Amino acid sequence: MSKLWARREAWLSSRNARKQQTYDAAAVAAFVRDHVDRPAVERRRAYQRRVGVMDDLIQWMRVQLDEDERFARAATEGPWFLRDESIIGADGTEVVAGGRLGGEASVFESTADALHIVVHDPVRVLREVDAKRRLLYEFDRRANHVRRTELPATGGVWDDLLRMLALPYVDRPGYRDEWRPRPAGAGAGGETTRCGSDRRGG
Repeated sequence: MSKLWARREAWLSSRNARKQQTYDAAAVAAFVRDHVDRPAVERRRAYQRRVGVMDDLIQWMRVQLDEDERFARAATEGPWFLRDESIIGADGTEVVAGGRLGGEASVFESTADALHIVVHDPVRVLREVDAKRRLLYEFDRRANHVRRTELPATGGVWDDLLRMLALPYVDRPGYRDEWRPRPAGAGAGGETTRCGSDRRGG
């Protein structure tokens, strides 16, 4: 009986030693990651900040597109066209009535103003909303794939294009300056790059 007890105690002691070694190795690795390899830690934190910034932009853009769609669907059904000095909807409704032919002043400063309104009718707006939503889906999917495979990571060109897509909405509440595109020619870290055709000399 004493031999069996001794073997049991030896086995328990060996198992506890292995557990302690495993714990010590994990603790050392965590310490190195968090305290010794500071550049890697900073890259990871910067990566997480960038991902958060772009995820926020995607969510904000979805809200703006929902707003665009709401306005377009509430307007007179398109397509619109210009007749004399009036803008006419798909069902013949006068969206904007002109006045010059009736002896009154025109409601438009110029025909170009009227044409601009017609070109941006609800049909056009709804098509743009649909196209931009498709782009947002691709931005979210492809940029996140790039981020998962690169550290320090960005969404590459996808993040740049997303920033550009949001530019028309800079005057809307909630837009953040950090979402603005980098200046033309700036690299991922903000440094200025030059195309090969711009280089001087050999």
